[in-house]
Amino acid sequence: TEPPYPYRAQQRRVSGTVRIKLLVHADGSVSDVEILQAEPAGYFEDVVLRTVPGWRFEPGRIAGKNVTSWVVTTVRFDLDG
Repeated sequence: TEPPYPYRAQQRRVSGTVRIKLLVHADGSVSDVEILQAEPAGYFEDVVLRTVPGWRFEPGRIAGKNVTSWVVTTVRFDLDG
């Protein structure tokens, strides 16, 4: 599920990115979401923190077994596409 575009950012025609660190568990669930950087600050962080814990990932694998691992990724918000 994509994070909803914040109303205030839509009204002001603001695009941006939020760099996050999250823990992907062996079952693909997510926890421990941490904002590393947000550009511009103050628009997108809350919606990312509310949405990302509901995401599911293909977990990392070592020797054929699913493992828990840290992931760093960027969530982009772009009104033009």
